[in-house]
Amino acid sequence: QAFPIFETPPGTMRVAVSLAAGAAGECFVTPVWAAEDVVVQSNIKYGSSYNHADAKQEDLLLDAYFPPASDQRKLRPGVVLVHGGSFISGDKTSDGEPDLARFLVSRGYVAVSIDYRLMGKYYGLETDQPPKEATEDARAAVRFMRKMAEDWRIDTDRLTIGGGSAGAFTALFFWVGEGAQYEG
Repeated sequence: QAFPIFETPPGTMRVAVSLAAGAAGECFVTPVWAAEDVVVQSNIKYGSSYNHADAKQEDLLLDAYFPPASDQRKLRPGVVLVHGGSFISGDKTSDGEPDLARFLVSRGYVAVSIDYRLMGKYYGLETDQPPKEATEDARAAVRFMRKMAEDWRIDTDRLTIGGGSAGAFTALFFWVGEGAQYEG
């Protein structure tokens, strides 16, 4: 089942890639847990990358959202959420990403909302460098989720990425863009 497209401000785009459900009953379709039961771990370092604007290495952080301990499934699908902000502003807590993460987790997913290098002012938005660098950071987040798969019980065959505005462009570059440095 695909998760629904959420309302976004006019002129923005949200990309969401559907996942094959395949597990217990209504899981993935209707809420199985209340949003307040979602477990959140904040400010987890998932990598680091050179920030050309600041001329220094930058830690990349994410917030991870999990179903409660009562979830006994061996494996859960994972979602990387990327915020919008024209590659200039925003962070892992903006653009409604925490609400979307809780929405998905209440239905059985494991979700992470990521910070990425905001390079729009440095390179300008007339180049494709800001989404390429954001995509490199998103690929690092996917690699991190794969690394954490055993601990977090993530089904690495069911990982996806989505976001709004700049996050949507990042998700699109993730799947079809050329020039990103590493695999996800």
